[in-house]
Parts: sequence; structure tokens; C-alpha cells
Amino acid sequence: IELFRQHITRRIIIYILESGTCGSNDIVMHTKKVPSTISWHLSKLSDANIINVDKQNEFEYYEIGINKSKLQDLLSKYTSSFTEKTVDDYIDMMNEF
Repeated sequence: IELFRQHITRRIIIYILESGTCGSNDIVMHTKKVPSTISWHLSKLSDANIINVDKQNEFEYYEIGINKSKLQDLLSKYTSSFTEKTVDDYIDMMNEF
């Protein structure tokens, strides 16, 4: 549940939902976050079996790993609060230094 409340994680999930399959560079460009931040979020999503990782040569591609309608229901049910968003924004700002 905590993954669905994190702003960046939600953006990643929605982007993968809309794109179908995408690489980490695509996600970095879409979110405008540093690769290490995206890698951390992708790792958490993969560990939770929300996304699947397909390794091809030296590249990794990501796609949704659970039922898409169930995922959309979870996204709409678990949104971040104002406080969580403020904390997430602060953490993102500190990670960019």
C-alpha cells in the first residue's frame, strides 16, 4: 500500500500502464528524476511483483505484472496525503544534490 502513496512510484506505474513496455531511460526522461531514484523505485515495484522485468542484452524493460484493472483500482483507492507529498518532494530535492 505504501508504494501506491508515493508520488514518484505512482508516476512510474501510470507511465508503464500507458506505455505498455518501457525501459528505465524512458522512465527517467518522463519523471525527470535521476537514474538512481528511478532504479530504487523500480526495484521496490519489482520486489512487490507489481512490475515484471525483462532483461535483453544489457537493457531492462518493464511492464505491469499484475491485473491492470486491479492495479487501477489500487491506484485510485490509495492516494498520497498532503503531508506525504511534502515529505516526498523534500526527499526528491535532497536526492538531486
